[in-house]
Amino acid sequence: MVDILTAAVKEGTGRRATALNRPVGGKTGTNQDLRDLWFVGFTPELACGAWMGYDDFTSMGKKFTAASKVLPWWTDFMQKSLQGTPVRNFNVPDGIVFAKMDAQTGYQALPSCPQVVLAAFKNGTEPHELCPIDHVSQPIPEKATEE
Repeated sequence: MVDILTAAVKEGTGRRATALNRPVGGKTGTNQDLRDLWFVGFTPELACGAWMGYDDFTSMGKKFTAASKVLPWWTDFMQKSLQGTPVRNFNVPDGIVFAKMDAQTGYQALPSCPQVVLAAFKNGTEPHELCPIDHVSQPIPEKATEE
């Protein structure tokens, strides 16, 4: 879970939290009716959640998102709360290994793979088969978008 939630910060809607300049994981959230916006995040030292909304189910409106409104609050609070605290990495549990994986195929990455991610796996479940795509001469086509 730590690996997934740190990826949501490094590569997803939680990017603003990288301003902490320390390991951080978390998840933004906006409900379907745009009534509630939240970010729940954590470092190895501290976990915190931030919420914005009305208590009468009024919509926040389409201009408000958790990433643009709540995450800056959360990041500011965490910067002040962690001031003077040494930067530590997350502990890796026994039996967890990391492997470089091609982000498009899920196979073990080759040097030619354009998007490589380092992902956590239970030992023995990491990808062992090499990526079968020759990304240099046969790039994977972009997904078609619905119009």
